[in-house]
Amino acid sequence: MKLSKQTVLITGGSAGVGLELARKFKQHNNRVIICARNAEQLAKAAQEIGDIETIPCDLAKESDIYALVETLKNKVGEISILINNAGIQLNYNFTQVEPELTVKNVDWEIDVNLNAVIKLTTLCLPLLKNQPQSAIVNVSSGLAIAPKRSAPVYCATKAAIHIFSKALRYQMEDKSPNIGVYEAILPL
Repeated sequence: MKLSKQTVLITGGSAGVGLELARKFKQHNNRVIICARNAEQLAKAAQEIGDIETIPCDLAKESDIYALVETLKNKVGEISILINNAGIQLNYNFTQVEPELTVKNVDWEIDVNLNAVIKLTTLCLPLLKNQPQSAIVNVSSGLAIAPKRSAPVYCATKAAIHIFSKALRYQMEDKSPNIGVYEAILPL
């Protein structure tokens, strides 16, 4: 994967791992676009790093995912690296749950951590296919392999990302060898 002179989209790019990735990619002479839910955090990240683009987007909302991709098509024109980094981790004790609240939180966590990755990847594939060399990087976690007691849904979504990444890699090798698929398994 070529790491300079690329157009890079990083989800969850306004804080944590995403912000650090944005900083590093910018240092290596890339066009960097970050998206996140919080417009204030996006503005702060852009000011901190300098010369990056921001797109507000709540990945739990399918309409926002479509709008993000339309913005990429109409205003950016291309991307060569998609980094699916956004994620949320909520703690549950399923022996002591408030059913209605828990169901809403489970949906939110699965939508952001898994469904958004699959949907955004699907919608970005035409942009990635147009590049001579492009990449999809899905950020996972060691918790996909060794789950922790307090975050069963998060751990399950990261395990699903692991398998999705592997299967997608097989498909791209056969049909679109210009698109590399990578999984970044972050340690605890």
